[in-house]
Amino acid sequence: MIKSETGTVSMRGTTPVLVSELAFMVKGMRESFAKEYGESAAEELISRAMEASRAEGDLDEIMKGLINDTFDILSKARSNRDNTGEMPQALKEVLRKMLEDTIMH
Repeated sequence: MIKSETGTVSMRGTTPVLVSELAFMVKGMRESFAKEYGESAAEELISRAMEASRAEGDLDEIMKGLINDTFDILSKARSNRDNTGEMPQALKEVLRKMLEDTIMH
């Protein structure tokens, strides 16, 4: 079993079971992201998350970078999807702040 809360992860089970759970979780996320934002954005989001998981250094800075990259990827995906342009800057900042507060606390 894999249980995750902001900043902590606990795992119980054998390695094959944990790896299988991880694969199912990533598959579910990929399918959900692809449905909402397109296959390209889904791959980019998961790839960026994997990069962040390997990063060394200040976790807060790594997560802030990941949040910024996520908004950039989603803005590009939305723009490509419906040609409405980029998310208004004020909305982008409010959403970024909400995510940062959620992740950091």
